[in-house]
Order: sequence, then structure tokens, then C-alpha cells
Amino acid sequence: MGIGFSIVLFVVAIGVLSFILGSIGSLITYFLVKKKKRRKILFAFIVPFLGLYTIYFCGIIGSIIVSEN
Repeated sequence: MGIGFSIVLFVVAIGVLSFILGSIGSLITYFLVKKKKRRKILFAFIVPFLGLYTIYFCGIIGSIIVSEN
């Protein structure tokens, strides 16, 4: 179990967390928004994926840049 397994594990964990946060955000948006509901619900569902994966991959790239091998 090397670095690849760790990366896959974290990607799956972030995916599950993003799905949960996106579902909650979509439900809140569904009940609060009156106009252009479909587009805003989709946006509320996708934003956690974009945010969490961006932070994760920027962290990986940053750690590779500053590490001394």
C-alpha cells in the first residue's frame, strides 16, 4: 500500500464528502430559491466538488514543489 493507494483513498473520501455537502446544499437551495431553480440547484451541487478537489490537488502540487528528493 503505497502513495497511489493513499491518493485513491483520499480522492474517494473527498468525493463522498463532496456528495454529502452538495446534497445538503441542493436541498437548501431547492427550498429557498424561487427563480431559475434548476440551474442554482446544479450549481449548489457542483461547488463542493470543485472546491474540495481544488484544495486537495493544490496541496499535492505544493508538497511536491517544496519537497526535497
